[in-house]
Amino acid sequence: MAGCDVGCFWCDVKDSWDAGKHPLRQIDQLVGEAAAHPCRIAIITGGEPLMHDCTPLTTRLHRAGFATHIETSGSSPSAATGTGLHCPPKNSKTPSPKYSLWRAN
Repeated sequence: MAGCDVGCFWCDVKDSWDAGKHPLRQIDQLVGEAAAHPCRIAIITGGEPLMHDCTPLTTRLHRAGFATHIETSGSSPSAATGTGLHCPPKNSKTPSPKYSLWRAN
C-alpha cells in the first residue's frame, strides 16, 4: 500500500511513502494476481497500510481463501477485519495503545 505518515529512517521501501507515485489498482485485479499463485497467505505492507481502510481488500482475500496479515507501525487505527497485525517496533511515531505485537480482530 502506498503512502506513509510515519517515515522510519530504516524503512526498506521508502519509494512507497509518496502515494501519488503509485497507480491505483482494482481489488479484483490484486486478488486475481494473488490467486494465480499456490500460497494462501497474503501480507499487506507499504508504506503504512492502515492509513487506508483495508477491509475491502482483506474481505475479498478472505473470500478467495487467503489468510491475511498486515505489517503496520501501529500508529493508525485498524480497519481490516479478521486480519493478523504485525507491529514491528518504530521509534519515530508512537504506536496506538490499541495494539500489541500481534492482534487479530
